Amino acid sequence: MKKSFTLIELLLVCGIFGIFALGAFGFFVSQVTLQSQTLMLQQAFNELSFAIDKMSKEIRMAKKDDIEYKKQTVNCLSEEKVNFETNLQKNFLIFRDYQNKCHRFFLNENQIKECVGTPSDHCQEINLPLTSTSTLVIENLKFNLIGQSQEDQKQPKVTILIEAKIRGKYEIPLKVQTTVSQEDLDIEY
Repeated sequence: MKKSFTLIELLLVCGIFGIFALGAFGFFVSQVTLQSQTLMLQQAFNELSFAIDKMSKEIRMAKKDDIEYKKQTVNCLSEEKVNFETNLQKNFLIFRDYQNKCHRFFLNENQIKECVGTPSDHCQEINLPLTSTSTLVIENLKFNLIGQSQEDQKQPKVTILIEAKIRGKYEIPLKVQTTVSQEDLDIEY
């Protein structure tokens, strides 16, 4: 008499194998999804890191407005004897850079942008985005100023706050904040 498997045994083995195969496939799909999320986060952090580093470098090297530097007096800001200027919404920052140019960082069309120019035309020479719209949506950009006036006896500091989300399927929210101090001492003149 030949031994063989019954139909119930075959169905049971196929069912168990199918459950294991579906579990392995689900694990594989979840790992691929996790990997794509990780790559998107890494690219977003690279962009935010570049933008923060660029803004921090320029802010650190800012010069006091309204004073003679390299035999030039440049007036980028509306107030007298200040280092930085922003508006009530605190969504842009203007200052005089180390090359006697007026420098401006602001949010425009969900991108952080940088403008460099003369006092009369702030954005004529350079108008560059610091972040791309393909990866990030910048929802909020704030600049909080501490010690921007000469009379307050404080070293100028700028706190940069960026709220963003990753563009695409997952839309992961991100918040980044840093505080930068101006390199030059804030000496009264």
